Amino acid sequence: VATLVADEPAQTLSEINSAALTRLLWYSGLAFALTSIGLISYALWLASRIRRLGQATAMVLQDGLTGSVENRAIKASRRKDELGELSRQYAGMMQRIEGYTQYLQSLSGKLSHEIRTPVAIVRSSLDNLHQAKDAEEREKYLRRAGEGIERLSGILSAMSQSTAIEAAIEQAEQSVFQPANILQDLVQAYRDIYVGTPILLQLANGVEGLKIEGAADLFAQMMDKLVDNAVDFCQGEICISLEVTGQNLELVIANDGPLLAEGMQENLFDSLVSLREESSEKPHLGLGLFVVRRIVEFHRGQISARNRPDGSGVEFVIELPLASF
Repeated sequence: VATLVADEPAQTLSEINSAALTRLLWYSGLAFALTSIGLISYALWLASRIRRLGQATAMVLQDGLTGSVENRAIKASRRKDELGELSRQYAGMMQRIEGYTQYLQSLSGKLSHEIRTPVAIVRSSLDNLHQAKDAEEREKYLRRAGEGIERLSGILSAMSQSTAIEAAIEQAEQSVFQPANILQDLVQAYRDIYVGTPILLQLANGVEGLKIEGAADLFAQMMDKLVDNAVDFCQGEICISLEVTGQNLELVIANDGPLLAEGMQENLFDSLVSLREESSEKPHLGLGLFVVRRIVEFHRGQISARNRPDGSGVEFVIELPLASF
């Protein structure tokens, strides 16, 4: 019987263990260093994005103190993280503030233009009234002065109504309602009000039970302004239709009459834009369709205006998303 005995010195085993421990410590230290560098780099990157967003906000606020909010320093990020969403929210908010600021800046010029004519009528009528020699002539100038005052009253009424609707939009609570039912009631009322203008309602199959999220009273006010606008320009009949297109309800208000001028489809819904003649008896500050767009945006929809393909008139197209259950 043969026996093989292997004898390893204890010092050699200790050196092997020490070398393994050293390598483990080196690898652990290297991993820790790389991880630390990565985390610090990521933190610096996030800090730089937050810093840029803060600087852009400070720049916009500084411009606001000087009376101008036209600075576009806040850019909407395309990143899908929380900071990207925050930058998009900031950019959207600044876009709305910029639009409202431009509206306020142009309001004074528009109002002075609208008020100038009735004020001139009242002033000239009162001046001529002092020089009138007979009762018939005085009556004529008094009537003209009254017409000027009525026009001023209409301007103030239009501004008050627009302000009230804007406040209602800000304070409105979301609910679910059926637009087809509201349209049926509204169209019947419109037929009683606008007796000389035929108003048709076309509901596609299946739309009567569909619902959208929003405010029913704001929806009705939106329709009031669109129909009133259509009646002013209508030279035939008005057709209101509702149908389903994909996941949206498509509402179309069309009227026979003059076509939109080239390029007006895009800015027709801006504030203080009006296509009516200057000699129109009713004052129009160009706020109606601007309010309509605000109501459509409240319902997370889109609105556009276009000429009919056959050239017979104009149609307003509103797309509203269906309520999700």
